[in-house]
Amino acid sequence: MSPVRSFFALALPEDARRRLGELQRGLPSAEMRLEDPARMHLTLRFLGECHAALLDRLVDELSGRPFPSFSFRLRGTGAFPDLRRPRVIWAGVEPSDALLRLQEELEILCRQNGLKAETREFIPHVTLGRSDGSSGDDLYRWFARHREWEGGSVTVDGYGLYESTLEGGERKHRVRSRLPLTGGEGRRQGE
Repeated sequence: MSPVRSFFALALPEDARRRLGELQRGLPSAEMRLEDPARMHLTLRFLGECHAALLDRLVDELSGRPFPSFSFRLRGTGAFPDLRRPRVIWAGVEPSDALLRLQEELEILCRQNGLKAETREFIPHVTLGRSDGSSGDDLYRWFARHREWEGGSVTVDGYGLYESTLEGGERKHRVRSRLPLTGGEGRRQGE
């Protein structure tokens, strides 16, 4: 079987996705591709192209590592690589200690299993849209209005290993495995 593009992420509860969708509505959609709120998530660790055996091993190892559920706040907006050349427009996540510990544990596990270390700093965020890198006046005004946006608290009780495929020119995400944030055992999708 061929490798599949994969990543670990926190699925967001419906109320958080609704708040993010409301924030997103003000973006100048003619200038970008907006993310479907139903697919919004917080990426913890991008894995790249991986074989099923490695993905199964990662999930098996994580199933024995209990992590508590936790909360974080949605706050602020930004762009990668920066506001002058915005390719990814995002809502900010104020990191909690528990979120940072989980992300760090995933990074360590990935390196222990032969994946290259992530070289970019972990900046927790939720993608709202993607742009060609140009920024017009409408986008500047949107950033100015939403720089200090408050999206409230989000409580999460699980995370997942996702597969990402290209179907009809569009990225589709499928949960391969769900892992709880309350301790206990992880389970593969369909088990």
